[in-house]
Amino acid sequence: MKLHGLMKTDQMVAFVLFLAIGVFGYLLPAVGYFSSIPGDLGDARFNSVILEHLYRWVGGRDPSLWSPPFFYPFEHTLAFSENHFGSGAAYILFRWLGFAREGAFNGWFLVGGFLNYAVTYYVLRRLSFSGLASAAGAFVFAFSLPVLLNQDIHSQLLYRYAIPLAMLGLYRTIDTGRLFHLWQTFLWVAVQFFCSIYLGLFLVYLLVATILGALFFKWGRRWLTKIISSVHGESAPNRIIFVVVAAVSTLAVAWLLYRYQVISREYGFVARAPAEIATMLPRLGSYLLADHSALSSWVGNWVVNNSMRWEHQMFVGIGVLIVATYGALVTLVAKRNQIFGQLALISLCILFIVTLNIGGHSIYLMLIKVPGLGAIRAISRIIIVMLLPISILVAVGIDSIRSVRIFQNGKMMFVLTVGLAGLLGAETVSYKPYNEPVIAWRSRIDAMKKLMPQQLVDRPILFISRTYAEPFYSAELDGMILGQDLGMPTLNGYSGNVPPGYMDYADPCVPYISQLYAYADFRGLPKGHVADLMRRIVHLAPEPCKGDVVIGSNHLITAAQAKLIQVTVVGVDYLGGHFWIKINNNSTEDFNPLSSKGNVRLSWRFVPLNAEGVALNNPEWDTRKDLWFVIKSGESFSNMIDIDSQNPPGYYRLEVSMVQEAVAWLYDLGMPVGTAKVKIGT
Repeated sequence: MKLHGLMKTDQMVAFVLFLAIGVFGYLLPAVGYFSSIPGDLGDARFNSVILEHLYRWVGGRDPSLWSPPFFYPFEHTLAFSENHFGSGAAYILFRWLGFAREGAFNGWFLVGGFLNYAVTYYVLRRLSFSGLASAAGAFVFAFSLPVLLNQDIHSQLLYRYAIPLAMLGLYRTIDTGRLFHLWQTFLWVAVQFFCSIYLGLFLVYLLVATILGALFFKWGRRWLTKIISSVHGESAPNRIIFVVVAAVSTLAVAWLLYRYQVISREYGFVARAPAEIATMLPRLGSYLLADHSALSSWVGNWVVNNSMRWEHQMFVGIGVLIVATYGALVTLVAKRNQIFGQLALISLCILFIVTLNIGGHSIYLMLIKVPGLGAIRAISRIIIVMLLPISILVAVGIDSIRSVRIFQNGKMMFVLTVGLAGLLGAETVSYKPYNEPVIAWRSRIDAMKKLMPQQLVDRPILFISRTYAEPFYSAELDGMILGQDLGMPTLNGYSGNVPPGYMDYADPCVPYISQLYAYADFRGLPKGHVADLMRRIVHLAPEPCKGDVVIGSNHLITAAQAKLIQVTVVGVDYLGGHFWIKINNNSTEDFNPLSSKGNVRLSWRFVPLNAEGVALNNPEWDTRKDLWFVIKSGESFSNMIDIDSQNPPGYYRLEVSMVQEAVAWLYDLGMPVGTAKVKIGT
């Protein structure tokens, strides 16, 4: 494999031009030119807490790596979600340089975006693509539509530069027939797992798809034989390097996954239900969704009733689609960059087919029986990894175009470069990033600090309850951040998983003593331990309870009780965005929706009907509303529910039911489904 000079003048122009579009068209707007922080006040702040914990642990201020002081007194809570072991260095460096939490987070974000672009450019150049093709392909991997929304809201998916490096090792092995180059793959797969377990697993999927895809070709089968025989031809130092790197990398990943598995067993976490995973498997329509693109949101307008729609934003953009499709045709017909183009195309097809959900059926649902795979829920995020073979097809297409005689002229090459930059970059520039002003982060914590008492008890434990107008996680994250700032543990917590018995204790009407009792029960501790913890609580309450205090129970809803709980739809104002319900408790026991076994929540769906009133399909029960009240035996409760879905004009049947989370749907236990017919539009 010949390595071209990396930075000639025309190559520099392409590299800088596409990087400038990524930086000024997305990265700097995402951070509001340093006045804002990417994402919302949910996951972005959570990721900052994890990064800050790593900084504090390295500096010796947090004593335990695996037990950051949230969800206190529960331990090992770092393993409830991603850990940022592989990406935290940039954040720690910015903190050491004197940046505040928010500035360090923005610096970490910008470094991640640049690494994704620069490393992918390097890899494509090593695969002998031209500077223009490499810059364009790197831009697609780093800044195309699917990654923008994902890393805005889920910044834990930002650091993915190890993906192209891992694939480079495999591609070099295939190209040269030498097993030795796979040491790079082992190394960078490990790095990606430490950056993000989600993306590490998806990278393994891509590697497997690439190897299986190679075996479809005669040259691929010859390649396998050649690699096996190449082991004996390697020098002793090369063998040692390969064995050591492969062994250390494998052991590092095994250690990480083992730690997660041990903690998962400790807390009784179970694999996701197949039905839950199915809602996050890509459908055909998922690849057309780009609801937040100013240029191509119309492409997916016809896609309706896609449950978890916000997680299915997988459209790559019109420009990327055009160039990648051309690259695929070139690969099939002209056979330019035959090996890399073919590998990219067939691995892409394999991932597409295996993960596709058609009418509730998917090959992937059979694979989740493999231990560990059932813990991964958001399979639609695999588009982030699929962008690498798409980027290679883009590079193939562009090198085919630039080989045309007219573009051998320097001026025409410049025109081609600018034209491609406009075609591929238009979607990125027109995308409006999610972000929150830095002052919004700081003002929340400043407001909480004003509620702090002048005198604190010995070894204080922080707890912040929320206001009624905010989502549940707002106060949880306020507590986590303020606790870090003050060096105090906090009962508050927010993560991908929660400890046993956890409920929304940040609700003003839910006493946090229930959480302490849940911990005591979990650890088998005496009640006196809870009394000592209670003495240490510093409770900040921005808003008092407006109703009756709800004490959580450990009750399981039985079929006998469910049959006697009736939900009635009293009225619907679809245009106003509301409907009203009445819940009658005709059972002989009180209905308490707060339970350590699983909270009972309201759910609803709009079922489309044809002219005869027959259901056209059965949408998922995706919606949830907490029920923070107890309905005594023989009494009823009425409530207004906000409608947060948009449906095309037509006739629908509104169906309302309840679910005890992780236990059962109450309609399966015999509770009648509340219904009402609704006409939407004229």
